[in-house]
Amino acid sequence: MLSLSRRGCIATWKLIAAKRQTWQRRRLSEASHERHRRAGSESRATSIGDINYEKTASSEARKEARRKSRATETGKASPAAASPKRERARQWLHGELAQGPKEPQAVETAAAKARIDDVLLSQARSDLGIVASRVNTGGVHAVQWSLPG
Repeated sequence: MLSLSRRGCIATWKLIAAKRQTWQRRRLSEASHERHRRAGSESRATSIGDINYEKTASSEARKEARRKSRATETGKASPAAASPKRERARQWLHGELAQGPKEPQAVETAAAKARIDDVLLSQARSDLGIVASRVNTGGVHAVQWSLPG
């Protein structure tokens, strides 16, 4: 068993180590602020309450690049960039629903016969803005897909 003086010594060393880590973090933080200060015209400082935040031009460029990549990932890219399979699925679905609303199950089975997979069908559905509506057909609520408008 450790004596009381030895326990106090260990606690003191732990406290010193914690303070060293704090000092090191503070030094890194000060160095970071110094780099931003040297950047001058590249950086833009904003203050919220008592805290000052600096945003560099490079961080703004990274954010813009992320926004552009998200737009292409979520399908907001131009229709000209769509694949031929997706375009074929879009045309097929438009032709299928041109005569009037249909049940999703009937559309999906017809799509399988036309060799259009579920992913392409859902992409074509979102591209065309297909409207899903509930109708009352004699007591049973059924869902129908139709073209917008």
